[in-house]
Amino acid sequence: MNNTRAIRILSVALSLLMAIGMVCISRGTVSADVDTATGLEYTISGGKATITGFSDPTGLVRVVDIPSTLGGANVTSIGNTAFYGCTGLTSITIPNSVTSIGNSAFYFCSSLTSITIPNSVASIGAYAFTFCDRLASVTIPNSVTSIGGWAFADCDRLTSINIVSGNPAYKNIDGFVLSIDGRTLVCCPGGRTGEATVPSSVTSISVAAFYGCTGLTSITIPNSV
Repeated sequence: MNNTRAIRILSVALSLLMAIGMVCISRGTVSADVDTATGLEYTISGGKATITGFSDPTGLVRVVDIPSTLGGANVTSIGNTAFYGCTGLTSITIPNSVTSIGNSAFYFCSSLTSITIPNSVASIGAYAFTFCDRLASVTIPNSVTSIGGWAFADCDRLTSINIVSGNPAYKNIDGFVLSIDGRTLVCCPGGRTGEATVPSSVTSISVAAFYGCTGLTSITIPNSV
């Protein structure tokens, strides 16, 4: 890892800790059961299960299929930092019982190349996929109505973020993710290269929208912003 890259990761990590607090990455503060078949840590509250962590003592697990139930409860959320720093994972499938992906849920999953987001997820938290270096494309289903800041920041190989037609909150224009009214530029895929022209309908650009887009050579911003 070069020095510039290391500094960027440290900078984002520090801001992350300030945003969500040290407790989120301290597993010792969370009382969680572990599903021995999958290595998934989880808690149950109100009859609903939340994935809180992932234990892989061998370091050899590459593919995770999250079950729809754990401990007899439906898995409805992937909690904050649940897969934080799981650098060996290459593929994760999320069941259609899940409605939310928490802050930094897949932060720094640097080998992740494939993830299936079902048409049940309503929210994707801040920093959810930051530094997923090998993720090439993501499809956002029409159920998603909230995408947090920095959600796809510094995903170097991410060339497309596809928004399913009919999504009530977001849409694609020229490869950008925009709010449904076209006025807010939410993010630009980190793997985009060459020149980029922000659509003329845009009046504001979200925080970190172009973070890590090292392949861009120029950006044209309209007067409307």
